[in-house]
Amino acid sequence: MNIRLLPRQLSFDCEISENLYEGASRAGIRIPISCKNGVCEYCEGVLRSGRCKDRYTGQEYAQPGQKILLCNVMPLTDCEVEMANVLDKGEWPLQSVVCQIVSVSALNQDVFRVQLRLPAGKKIGFTAGQYLSIDLPGREPAFFSIASSPEALLAAGRERLIELHIQAAPEWESAWGVISALRENPSVKISLPMGKSGIMAPLSSPLILIAAGTGFAQMKGIVEHLIHHQHAHPVHLYWGVRKASDLYWRDLALAWQQQYHWFNYAEVIGDVDDNAWPGHHEQLFRRVLQDAHDLKGCQVIASGSPAMVYATLDALVAEGLAPAGFHSDVLEYAPRA
Repeated sequence: MNIRLLPRQLSFDCEISENLYEGASRAGIRIPISCKNGVCEYCEGVLRSGRCKDRYTGQEYAQPGQKILLCNVMPLTDCEVEMANVLDKGEWPLQSVVCQIVSVSALNQDVFRVQLRLPAGKKIGFTAGQYLSIDLPGREPAFFSIASSPEALLAAGRERLIELHIQAAPEWESAWGVISALRENPSVKISLPMGKSGIMAPLSSPLILIAAGTGFAQMKGIVEHLIHHQHAHPVHLYWGVRKASDLYWRDLALAWQQQYHWFNYAEVIGDVDDNAWPGHHEQLFRRVLQDAHDLKGCQVIASGSPAMVYATLDALVAEGLAPAGFHSDVLEYAPRA
């Protein structure tokens, strides 16, 4: 039987001999449950359509609006069930934790590599390409892409490490305040994971990654995730910066290109000193279009300012990219008016 969970529109197949919770778990969908802790009704949902029955009492449920416990009921027909706090395969719940600050090191004149160690004993995860917030007392949360892959959490010698790339200069009060705090304190509170423009499943189509400045951090996490899973489909990374010295980890991108036949790398350098320089918007998407990708069959992930992201979206859609194939966290936190 096919079960659809609302409002997320997540669906899975469930055998008539198993309860809905078991069927969802088999499909990788996580439903809140606390039976083992002696707390009941965490997995309560509302039946919206279909028929199911209680495996213990035999009671049937067929009326829309009836409350059911997913750990008890088995399907008699296809069903729709409304339930909150459901996580799809590859998704993780938002958590706030205190991390040990392992290192803060300069990658170039104003970009710093930050390594944080997650606390032991807690099940914490994220999807490649997601971001987090650094929560300092008395300050607004500061958001940064996670520059490491989920697999790096368990890598030998780097257990539970998360990497960030933070651009800051002494005259940038907000960003420099974050770097100063990370240098001066042994630990910091973070909240993670955030964002929907990550890689949750194996890709079967070409992927175009478009990054401006430290947007490279998000792309690093994604590429390292793909490397871990022995990815084979074409990946094209376009990195746009003001000047050549802003390519703070150019050697890494070139090493990927040399080592992996499916990875291609291109630089877009503006040769200007102006931090507010808007020219890279057009230069970036024009460089992508020069390579004549079959955009109808591509997925695109973009990281940069709202102006850069929307200019790129418009240009690529005009050339054949399906709007659903364009992904950026900007679309969530800065929706177009």
